[in-house]
Amino acid sequence: MSNQARLKRFLSLRNSGCVFLGLQTHRDVVHYLFQDNGEILRLEQPIEDGAVRSIAQIFPLADFAERQLYRDCRVKAIGNINLVPREKN
Repeated sequence: MSNQARLKRFLSLRNSGCVFLGLQTHRDVVHYLFQDNGEILRLEQPIEDGAVRSIAQIFPLADFAERQLYRDCRVKAIGNINLVPREKN
């Protein structure tokens, strides 16, 4: 699935009333979890060159999860304006 088609699918989920629950990574894929009328839906987005396309503009609750993804896994959500570099100790 192309990035454009994937973003259209995310928009479709939002417009149908789905709720963003969270995300998780497995190898080279980010799995996004949504709730739709009691049913759990999962959409995947491949990690390419250490990054995925952000969905925070579509689902604002994804902002925190994408920042955690970057902090913990170094996977950047392209388009998330709230990502900051990890602090050096």
